[in-house]
Amino acid sequence: MTPELDLKLFNESKTFHMGIKMKLEEIFKTNLQTRLLEIFLENPNELFSIRALAEKLSTSPSSVIPRLKALKELGVIKETGTNRLKLYQLNRNRLTEALVSFYRQIKSL
Repeated sequence: MTPELDLKLFNESKTFHMGIKMKLEEIFKTNLQTRLLEIFLENPNELFSIRALAEKLSTSPSSVIPRLKALKELGVIKETGTNRLKLYQLNRNRLTEALVSFYRQIKSL
């Protein structure tokens, strides 16, 4: 049985609407996506460029882009900026507040 987050309360996301459930595997889909999520959870108020994230993760910007898109579609991060310079930041909603709380609890063990 796969754990799920009930998104009835997390309807701030543009992708999901009331009553839809999100599986945890969608949030932690790949190792790279999980590592990106950790950066955002560690630095919830910081803006990151694609290049900066790729450098932090020792990977290419082209591998980071699809994972950022997935996190954005889930409502976990938000994008600001222009076509020339897109910046990403943790989106503030109930889902991300739950993720921040979960992350802090795990780190304190």
